[in-house]
Amino acid sequence: VTLSNASNGQAITGNAATVTATDGTFSETLQFNSPSSSYIGAQDREGAYVLVVTGDGFQTFVSETITVQNGVDCELVVTQEVAIALQPD
Repeated sequence: VTLSNASNGQAITGNAATVTATDGTFSETLQFNSPSSSYIGAQDREGAYVLVVTGDGFQTFVSETITVQNGVDCELVVTQEVAIALQPD
């Protein structure tokens, strides 16, 4: 998950935001990965996830359901890349 400020396009990184992925009773706070400037998590787990993003100075964002499935000929999940532009308060 990559985050940006919807008003100026600047990247939102590190502790500036919290991204939580939830699938039913499973919930995980994604970790920021500096080399990729993205938030990652819920690896190797199929599911129908809703992302909730919060950050100081921004409106809370709730995603549509994002479905993560195994690949066609393998047991590994197919990575989903999601870009979210947060609206300032």
